Amino acid sequence: MKLLRRLGVTITLWTFSLMMIGGYVKAIYAGMACPDWPLCYGQWFPPFTDPTGQHNTHQIMAEWIHRFAATFLGPFILAFAYLAWKEKELHPVARWTPTVAIGVLAIQVYMGGLTVLNALQPLIVVSHLGLATVFFGMMLTATVLIFAHTGRGVKGAVVEGGGREADGVWRDTAPESPAPGAASPPQKASVKDYLSMMKLRVSFLLTLSAVTAMFLAQGGTPPLVPTLAVIAGGTLMVGGSGAINHFYERESDKLMERTRDRPVASGRVPAHHALLFGLFQGVAAFIVLEHFANLLSAAFALAGLLFYVFVYTIWLKHSTPMNIVYGGAAGSFPVLVGWSAVAGTITFPALLFALLIFVWTPPHFWALALVLKDDYTKAGIPMMPSVKGDAHTTMEILVYSVIMVAVSLAFYPLGTLGRIYLIAAALLGGLFLALALDLKRSVTKRTARKMFGYSILYLGLLYVAMVADLAITWA
Repeated sequence: MKLLRRLGVTITLWTFSLMMIGGYVKAIYAGMACPDWPLCYGQWFPPFTDPTGQHNTHQIMAEWIHRFAATFLGPFILAFAYLAWKEKELHPVARWTPTVAIGVLAIQVYMGGLTVLNALQPLIVVSHLGLATVFFGMMLTATVLIFAHTGRGVKGAVVEGGGREADGVWRDTAPESPAPGAASPPQKASVKDYLSMMKLRVSFLLTLSAVTAMFLAQGGTPPLVPTLAVIAGGTLMVGGSGAINHFYERESDKLMERTRDRPVASGRVPAHHALLFGLFQGVAAFIVLEHFANLLSAAFALAGLLFYVFVYTIWLKHSTPMNIVYGGAAGSFPVLVGWSAVAGTITFPALLFALLIFVWTPPHFWALALVLKDDYTKAGIPMMPSVKGDAHTTMEILVYSVIMVAVSLAFYPLGTLGRIYLIAAALLGGLFLALALDLKRSVTKRTARKMFGYSILYLGLLYVAMVADLAITWA
């Protein structure tokens, strides 16, 4: 089973990388750098110079590397499909999706050949990319299901009649008639439940960071269509990662007072519905961003979802008290999405902005963890206060707060923002540090809540200061 999980992650990331390389090939106009297929100028290893003189060495090698890397995907997916089919306790979707994906990959490779042989005919190019996206979605679905089964699930038991007993992981147990005086069965899911899985409040703050990054990248008001694409695509991508998080964390959520009434944990939304809802949003977000912004912004959004699901939720959250530090990188991706949607590339100020979100996340979330320490302990989640204690956590909050304020002020000497922003950042940062010091001196739920609440307000007001500084400059 461990090998199956590793193959799933490898194929998923490999497919994502191939899509990015394909996008790069398109961006440098190298799609016809090898005019024949499957060879390149009739050779397995291409010439370094184009006999026709239409393409340079860089373009030829980019196209050939894309093809070369794609050829090695076949053996891996065959092994993955075989091992998944052998695991009879897996969810049927996880068992059969890799097998179906072999056919999808074969057609996708064939369409790749037609793309070259038909001189990049638009319909064939779109079909080639569309099938790659479908294949990626299938691999992501199967891998998440396999991780969830091995990490949370229990094997289904055989009951009388030869059927498989619902285990509460892959199949929701059929509701039984409540005993007299017992609690009523859970209500059916509502639109509100699905919206709550999208974590719209979190999405708002992250999307705001992406739009602010667009203003900075543009040096003014960004174009309307890419802006709307970033808002819609960002909301969907965050919503998708939130729904998958609800799916994977449903057993832990049942143990925590704050989360036990969540739609999946409470049983109102079936687990597989949450997973499909999340995957649908992720695919929709990628399509929206790729079509109405650009491929790079879509790639960053998808990378953010993958990082949040695989690196933070599945790996880090339950394994280390530093989960929030490393996992905080997921919150930095929206900045890169917004910046690249306008600039088409990433520059140093964009990385500085992403770093600001990265170092803001630990003091923001650890303040909440101080309030919910008992809940996290019950759920077995190694948050910093539960593992290291309050004194250590508050010191870490103070250290990261100092670093965060220093990073926020760096935009001025770099010339990215002016004096209006500098004054606002200094005042907002000063209050942030004062609250961090107050929390260090007196660790209570009141001071922790105050710190947590202000951390959200701080980031929102900092974004306002950035845009206001640019607006005054335009005037």
